[in-house]
Amino acid sequence: SEVCRRHGVAQSLYYRWREAFLAGGRAGLQSGPSTREQELEKELQEARAKIGELTMQVDVLRKKSNWGRK
Repeated sequence: SEVCRRHGVAQSLYYRWREAFLAGGRAGLQSGPSTREQELEKELQEARAKIGELTMQVDVLRKKSNWGRK
């Protein structure tokens, strides 16, 4: 507790860091993307895929509607 006070770190935070380190070593302390960030990234990828699919459909329909016209 003295070390926490000296460095201005709450004891509860210290214990969370300690548990994270013991559970996962150095990898447990590294912060990665949050669950929300991962969800948003997945939504973005799905939206981009859908946009690509719809763009292709529009192109096909445009070509069909112009087919045979002069």
